[in-house]
This record gives sequence, C-alpha cells and structure tokens, in this order.
Amino acid sequence: MVRQHCLMSSDIREKLLEVSANLFLEKDFHSVSVRELAQEANTTSAMISYYFSSKHGLFEEMIKHEYGKILAVLDEIMFQQELLNFTDIISHVMQVYGNNPNMPKFIIKTLLYRQGPGSQFM
Repeated sequence: MVRQHCLMSSDIREKLLEVSANLFLEKDFHSVSVRELAQEANTTSAMISYYFSSKHGLFEEMIKHEYGKILAVLDEIMFQQELLNFTDIISHVMQVYGNNPNMPKFIIKTLLYRQGPGSQFM
C-alpha cells in the first residue's frame, strides 16, 4: 500500500511538470494560475505547494526537467569511451526533439523570458 502511494505521488509530481510545461508554453508565467495548473493536472493547489512550494518553484523545476531531457542525452554521449561521433550526437538530440515536438518553441520562449522566474537557468 505504501509503495502504491509513492507511485501515485510521483505520478502527480510528473503530471504537474508536464502540465506546467504545456501551460507556460501556451501562456506567459503571470497568466497561468495555480488553480489552473492544479485543475489541468487533476489535483489540488495544495499539491503544488507540497512538491514545489509555489508556482515559481514549479516553474523552476519544470525548466530543469525540460532542459534536462537534452542534457541527459548530451551527458550520455560525452562520457562514452569511444570517439565522439557528431552525427550520433545530432541524431540523439533530434530524437529528443521528435519525442517532444514543443521543445524548440519552449527553448525560444524561455530564453526570451529573461526577467521572469527561471531566468537564472538560462
């Protein structure tokens, strides 16, 4: 029973990250409410506070999570024993973009959003 609760909690956190990436891509930070984030993730605003402390904290974690998808691929490639094959690097990064079609738009939008939350990660 405890294991099932942990899995459900992890699912809620992941769902909040997914929903926030979509909503913050669609609208700007200030136009997205905590209530809207919670509603889209089928949870409560208390869960945002529990996992991320605030909307700002959720935004920061979402940026780390989204950029982490690309960084994980690059880390894996950079620390391999063989010589680097730049065709493989580009292929792997493009696979991340293929699996996350909004990623280029997300990167551009967050890079342009220098004054807002998460700007320290850019």
